[in-house]
Amino acid sequence: MNLRRSLVLITSCALAWSASARPKVAADYYTRYTGFAIPAEPRLPARETHPSLWFRTADLPALKARLNADDFMRTRWAAVLHRADLTVSPPPAPVAGDETKRIHEYYGAMSMAARAHALVALLVDDPAAQAAHRQRAIELLSRAYDGPIFDLDSSVQGSPVDEIYRAAWLQNYAHAYDCVQPSLTPEQDKVIRARLAREAQCVYDNLYVWSPKSPHNHLSKPAWGLGSMALTLSAEPQALAWLGRAIEATNRNTRYFFSGDGIYREGSHYLIFSLTNFLPFLYHYRNVSGVDGFTAFQPVFEAMVEARNSRGWLPNIADSYLRPTPTHLAAVAYRDASTALSSTAKLGAVLQWSYESADLAPFEKERADSGFNYTGASWDYPLEIDELLTHDPTIVPTPPDADPNVFLTGGQTYFRDAWVSHGANQRYLLFHGVANGDNHEHDDHLSFILEAADQMMCSDSGYSRGTYTGGERMQWYVTAAAHNTLTLDNQPATDAAPSQTPPSLFRVNRPGLVGEEKQAFFGKNGDWKRAIFWVAGDYYIVSDRVNATHTGRIASYLHGGRGQLTIDGARRSWSYQDDRYGRTAVLHSWIAAPQATIAEKSGELTYIKGDYAAFPYLETSRTAQHTAWLTLLQPRPAGGKPFEVRDESRGDVSALTITTPDHACLVAAQPVGGKPITVGDVETDGAFALVRRDLSGRVLAFSVLEATTLKVGGREIWHSARPTNAGGVANSGASEARGASVSPPATAAASHQKSANAAPAKAPGATKAGAKKSAATEKTLTALPGAEAFVYRALEPDALRLFVFKPKGWSPTDRRPALVFFFGGGWTHGGPDHAAGWARYAASVGFVGIAPDYRTKNRFGTSPLASVADGRAALRWVEDHAEELGLDPTKIVVGGSSAGGHVALWTAITHTPPGSDPAEAPTIKPRALILMSAVSDTAPDGLGYTPKRFGEDAVALSPVDQLDAQMPPMIVFHGNADHTVPYAQAEALHAKLVGAGNTCQLVTVPGGDHNFSSQLPEWKDKARTLIRGFLQEQKLLPEGPSHQR
Repeated sequence: MNLRRSLVLITSCALAWSASARPKVAADYYTRYTGFAIPAEPRLPARETHPSLWFRTADLPALKARLNADDFMRTRWAAVLHRADLTVSPPPAPVAGDETKRIHEYYGAMSMAARAHALVALLVDDPAAQAAHRQRAIELLSRAYDGPIFDLDSSVQGSPVDEIYRAAWLQNYAHAYDCVQPSLTPEQDKVIRARLAREAQCVYDNLYVWSPKSPHNHLSKPAWGLGSMALTLSAEPQALAWLGRAIEATNRNTRYFFSGDGIYREGSHYLIFSLTNFLPFLYHYRNVSGVDGFTAFQPVFEAMVEARNSRGWLPNIADSYLRPTPTHLAAVAYRDASTALSSTAKLGAVLQWSYESADLAPFEKERADSGFNYTGASWDYPLEIDELLTHDPTIVPTPPDADPNVFLTGGQTYFRDAWVSHGANQRYLLFHGVANGDNHEHDDHLSFILEAADQMMCSDSGYSRGTYTGGERMQWYVTAAAHNTLTLDNQPATDAAPSQTPPSLFRVNRPGLVGEEKQAFFGKNGDWKRAIFWVAGDYYIVSDRVNATHTGRIASYLHGGRGQLTIDGARRSWSYQDDRYGRTAVLHSWIAAPQATIAEKSGELTYIKGDYAAFPYLETSRTAQHTAWLTLLQPRPAGGKPFEVRDESRGDVSALTITTPDHACLVAAQPVGGKPITVGDVETDGAFALVRRDLSGRVLAFSVLEATTLKVGGREIWHSARPTNAGGVANSGASEARGASVSPPATAAASHQKSANAAPAKAPGATKAGAKKSAATEKTLTALPGAEAFVYRALEPDALRLFVFKPKGWSPTDRRPALVFFFGGGWTHGGPDHAAGWARYAASVGFVGIAPDYRTKNRFGTSPLASVADGRAALRWVEDHAEELGLDPTKIVVGGSSAGGHVALWTAITHTPPGSDPAEAPTIKPRALILMSAVSDTAPDGLGYTPKRFGEDAVALSPVDQLDAQMPPMIVFHGNADHTVPYAQAEALHAKLVGAGNTCQLVTVPGGDHNFSSQLPEWKDKARTLIRGFLQEQKLLPEGPSHQR
C-alpha cells in the first residue's frame, strides 16, 4: 500500500538537523527489520573543492584515455555526446497549467542536458567545443528550477515535480555545477548556487512532509539527491544540516526496506529505480568526504547476483517488471572487495560478469518500442553518463564459483544448476519467503518462480500492465490468485508479526536433493507450511500443508507463465513458444489433492511493461480444516516426454509415485505428523516423506518432515527420538541410508549452504598454525600497559583481574558509558591482552574500556562453565564498583570475540546457568552487545560448536537456546566463510532475536573466516565504523554533526 498523502507544500527555512524533525510514527514499527545503515554522523570535506563528486582534475587525463578503451566506452561516449547536442536549443520553461508530461520532461531534460554539456566540456579536446559546451552548461544551470516547480504540490500523486524525480534532478545539477564551477565568474557562481541551494532547502524542509510515515523510496530517493547536493555545496552554512537529514532519512529506508543480506522489499523495479540515486550518492560521499558507504551496501549487490536467473534477470516479484542487473555500475567500487560469491575473484569482477552476461535484448526492445530504459527513470536519469564514469576496462568479468544454491536469511531461496547454464538442463527456482513491507507489496507469500530449459515457466504475474494507478493492478496483479501461492477463506498468508521473516523450518542441500520448508500464517486462523524439493537436479516437488482452526475454503494457485495449457488425464502441461523470454519448451505437472477441485482459469501476466496478455492457470480448492497437497513439476525441452506418474492418495494423505528412465521416487504428505502412513513399501509417521531409489531399489535420497521413523521395504533406514525434519543422500545400499548426511541450515558464503565437512574444525579464536601457546607457557597477567588493574575474583594460585582503560579527561565523578570486552580462545587459551585493543578503542571514544580475564583450560584446567561464571562475575563487579570507575551501570556495553562472545552473551541472560553462582549474577542487563565471530550455539543437535566439551550441560550453556524474551540490542559480526564457528550460528541467533522482537544487526563479512580482521585488515576499520554508528543509535555516543577538518 502506498502511504503517500496529499499535503500542502511547505517551504520554511528551518535549518536545525535534529530528532525533533522526524515524523511521529510507532517507535518500533520501522526499526524491527534486519536492514543496515551507513554511519549516522554526517561528514563534510575540510573545504569545498571542484570537481570532486566523480573525479578530481588530476583524474581527467586517465578518464579521457578510457573513452576509446573498448566498445562499451565508445558507445557510451557517443551517447553522452548525443545528449550534449549543441544544435538543440533549451526549451522555454513550462507554466503551472501545462500538462504533467510536459512539466516533468522539461525538468528532467534540462538537468540531464546541463550535466552532459558540463561533462563534455571537460572531456573534449577542441578548445572551441570546450567553450561552447561549457557556456551551454552555464546557461542551463543559470535557469535551474525555473518555471512552476515551487508552485506545484509534490505530494499529490502523479505530480510532475514528484520528489522521486527531484532526486535525479538534484544529482544531475550537482554534477553539472561540480564540472563547471572552477570556470564560473563570481556573479555566475552566486546566481547558480542560489538556485541549487533553494531546491536543496526545499527538499530538506519537506522530506518528511512528502513522506510522513513509511520510509519508502519517496523518502530515500530525494534524500540521496539532497545528500549529493550537500556535498557539492559543502561551504554553504546549511550543508551539514542537509547532509545530516539525508543520511537520517536514507538510513530509515535501508533499515526497513532492505534485509541485512541485501534483499529489497519493494521489488526489483524499485530497487533499480532507487539504485539510480543511492549509487551516485555512495560514490559522491566516498570521493568528497572519504566516507565509505559501499561496505554497508555490499550485500545489496551480492543479492542481485544471487537473485538473477540464467539470463541475468531479476524477478518481477511485488510491484516489479523483469529487470536486468546493472551491477557493472558498482564494479569499480568493489574492485578490491572480497566476496563469498567467489574463492578467486573480487566482487567487482563478479558484478561485471553479472551485467555483461545478462540478456539485454528484451530491455533494448522495450526502449526501442517505448523510449523507456530499464531504470524506471528514463526522463530524469542519464544512464550512459554513469556507465561512462564507472566503467573500468581492466576488470575481467568472472562468474561466481560459490554454491549456486542460495539460502538467504532474509527469506529468499534460490535453487539453480549452475551460475552459467543454458539448454535443456538449465534449472532455476526462486522460493519467496521475505517478510512483507508496507509499500508495493503483493499477496505472494511463499510463492515461487521457475525458469527451466531456457524458458520462464511458473511465473509471477508482475506489476501491472503499465502503471501503478492502473485499475487492473489492485483488481488482479496484487491479489494472491495472481501468484503461485495459497489462500484460506480468500485471505492471503501473512507474517507472524510485522517484518518477521517467515520461518525456515528445514533445509537440505545435497547433490540430487535440495529443498526447504517455510511457514506462513493466516493470523490466528491457521498456518501453512510449504516445502519445495528439487530432485535429481531435474524436477520439483511442492508440498503444501494447511492446518486451520476452523473449516474454510483452502485454495492454491499454479501459473505456467506464457504457456498454453493442455490436459491429458491427471497431467496438465504448459507449452511454450520461442519468444524473447526463452526457448520452445514444455512443463508437465501433476497435482495430488484428495477431495479437491482443480479448475482452469485465466489471468493476466506482464513480464515487461506494456507486454501483457491473459494466460491459463490452475486453482486447486477444497473446503476443509486440514489439507496436505502435492504438486509435481517436470520441465522439459520441446517434445520432452512426461514421467510415468501414479496418484496414490487416499483420505487426507496425498501421494505420488514417479517413474523416470533411471529411478523411481515416492512422495507422500499428510496435514501433520504423528499418524503412521504407508504408501507402497514406504512407512513413516511424518507429515511428509520423499524416497528416491534407483531401478534396483537402492535408496539414493530421502527426506522426512515432523517424523520419527522412515522405513523402506520393511527396513528402518532413518530414526529419531523425537519428531524432526531430516534429509540426505546415501552412498551405497539402502541399509546405509540411516547414515546419510543430513544438511543443517546454510552455513557459508552469503548463506550459500556448504557441507559441514568443508574444513576441519578448530578451536574458536585459534591463532595461525604453530602460534598457539601451550599450557606450559601461558601466564595469568597482572598488568597491562596503560590500564589500571583490579582483582575481581581472588583465586589461588592466580587471582582474576580486569584491566580498566580510562578516557582522556576521566574523573571519578563521571557517569560515562563503558565497554567490557571478553577475549576469545575457545575457553582454552588466551588472555585479556587480546581484548585490550577493544578496551583502548573504547577509551578513545570517551568510554571506560575494560578487558577482563577469565579462567581458561590451559591456565586453570577448567571447563567452559568456569569461563561463563567468571564473565558474569566480572560484569557484576563492574556494576558494584561503577561509582569508583566513573561509569554509569545502566550504560555498560558488553562484547566478545569467538568464545568471548559466548561469555558476553551469558552476561545478558537472566537465569543462572550450570557452574555459575546466582549471587554473582549481573543485576542490570548490558545496554548492548557487540559480538565478533561469536559462539552462540553449543547444543549437540544441528549447528552446536563442540558440545562434548559441555557434557550434559551443552544445551543449558547454549545461548541461542537460553535467550531471554527481551535481550539487549546487538550488533553481530560474522564471516560467511568461517570454518570454525559456522556463519549459520550467527544467522540462527539473528533470526531468533528478531523473531522475538529484539534488535539485532547482523553484519556479514563477505569471504571472512573466523579471524576475519586479520585475514581482511580493512575490516578492522570497517567494523569500528559500524560499531560507532550502532553505539550512536543506542544513544551511547553523540551523533553531533561535524566537519572533517
